Amino acid sequence: MKNFRLIIIGGEMFPHVLFERLRAITDAHIVHAYGPTETTIISNAKLLADTKNITVGRPLSGVTEIIADAQGRPLHTGETGELWIGGERVARGYLERPGLNAQKFVERDGIRYFKSGDLAKWTEDGEVIILGRNDSQVKLHGLRIELGEIEAALAGISGVIECVAQVRTAKKHQHLCAWFTAHRTIGVDELRESMGKHLAAYMVPTAFMQLDEIPHTLNGKVDAKKLPDIAMKADELIAPGTEMEGVVLSRAAEVLAEEGEEIELGITSELVFLGLTSLGAKNRLTVEVLLRLGFRWPLPDGTYLANALENLKALGFFGKAVPEGQESQDRP
Repeated sequence: MKNFRLIIIGGEMFPHVLFERLRAITDAHIVHAYGPTETTIISNAKLLADTKNITVGRPLSGVTEIIADAQGRPLHTGETGELWIGGERVARGYLERPGLNAQKFVERDGIRYFKSGDLAKWTEDGEVIILGRNDSQVKLHGLRIELGEIEAALAGISGVIECVAQVRTAKKHQHLCAWFTAHRTIGVDELRESMGKHLAAYMVPTAFMQLDEIPHTLNGKVDAKKLPDIAMKADELIAPGTEMEGVVLSRAAEVLAEEGEEIELGITSELVFLGLTSLGAKNRLTVEVLLRLGFRWPLPDGTYLANALENLKALGFFGKAVPEGQESQDRP
């Protein structure tokens, strides 16, 4: 490859490490191309200069694109939706498949579009980032999670070669898990910190496993069924040290139980990772009061809750009257 002038890569996600490995052995121009067969092979392409901005570029000449929500409404920069590809390159349809054609091909403003089934978002300069398939969307504790977006965040960590994210059930509870290969050993703390800069807290995996190799099928796709189970290590349970910490953890356990999660807690338990993400009407008051006290949602862990609830006790949240003459404007 040393003497190659041009390398065009497409068909799968483009990890940063692949660009780095190619650039180490060749000075060839490296193009990241994208396009479903239904749009005559390539609809987007970008000449890559570095790993800071790996996208599939802008639509090629004669191609029109929309990133739409589930109702088909165009989305703005940075919002994730399905990529629709339109223009002269779009196929007439599938042979003798009228039902599928009606589902995948649509016309808008006189332009025929193919609904790619890929999740994507616009960058500020009008380029497209592919995040994965829309059939990789899952729900965890009532929240919609895009596995492709999680995998993109993990793949962006220095040293990561390949990765995959899935929801797995362990100890009767659903957990967001990630498997990856890398040139170096990467600790969980580094992974969570790095991914937390790009993802909401509930989208950071609960568990990680570093592998020597990601299993693949004969046609080169990730074989998710062969991914090993990840042993869920229980956090060391640290007992409440104060009366208020005990009250907080007792209340948190009640909330989790109402949400179907029977879990024993300690003061450093990661409540978000353990299932405190989907709240019913009975629990919304708790969240609102905490937000008034300046705590962000999702809540980090039991320790922060304990500190916050010292103030809630004074507000009468647990039935204790506010001392006479100390009315609070924050009282719910």
